Amino acid sequence: MCVSSMARFVDAPLNAGNYAGCLERMIKTSSHEISHMFSFHHCIHAVCVMNGSNSLNESDSRPNRLCSECHRKLQWNVGFNAVKRIEGLHAFFKKHDLIVDAAWMDKELAVVESQP
Repeated sequence: MCVSSMARFVDAPLNAGNYAGCLERMIKTSSHEISHMFSFHHCIHAVCVMNGSNSLNESDSRPNRLCSECHRKLQWNVGFNAVKRIEGLHAFFKKHDLIVDAAWMDKELAVVESQP
C-alpha cells in the first residue's frame, strides 16, 4: 500500500501555470514509491527516480526515469515490452507538456532500439 500527497508540491492553488510542475513531482514520487512496492531499494548506480531524496529541490534535480539497471529490474518483475513502455511514456509526457521528461524518453528509445 502507498499513500502520496500533492500538498507539498505547489506553493499556490493548482492552476495552468503550475500544473506541469506539480504533475512531474507527483509522477516522480508515485513512481519512486510504487517501485518500493516491487522491492526496489534506493538506487546508487546512476541518476534515477529511485535515488533517495531529502527535499523538493533534490527531487526536482533528478530525471523522471529509471536508470538502465532499475528499468531491467522492473521489466523482470512486470514483463513488459521496453519499447512500447518508453513510447507510451513519451506520448504521455508530450501530451502533458513535460518536455524534459519527453526528451529523456527520446534518448531512452534510441538506446533501447539500438540494442540487439
